[in-house]
Amino acid sequence: MNFLCTNMNRMSPNSERDIAFHLNPRFDQKVVVLNTFRNGNWDKEERPPSMVFDVDVTFAITIDCQHDCYKVSEPMNLPTSLVFQF
Repeated sequence: MNFLCTNMNRMSPNSERDIAFHLNPRFDQKVVVLNTFRNGNWDKEERPPSMVFDVDVTFAITIDCQHDCYKVSEPMNLPTSLVFQF
């Protein structure tokens, strides 16, 4: 899942869009990867200590966009949340 940052007035057709928040559950590696793509480069990946998603299980998440981070949690009140600082 990607949240894109764009300014449609200043974008050229070939320009790369910044990704403010990238959330990638990698089920084969049993890890969730969080990252940001800025100015054509990926920042350092953050990998929370536990995999909070399961294959073939429907889930809903809440993303709280705060001034210095994104807090990702699921509404079933599991004892986990993912915090991505930017």
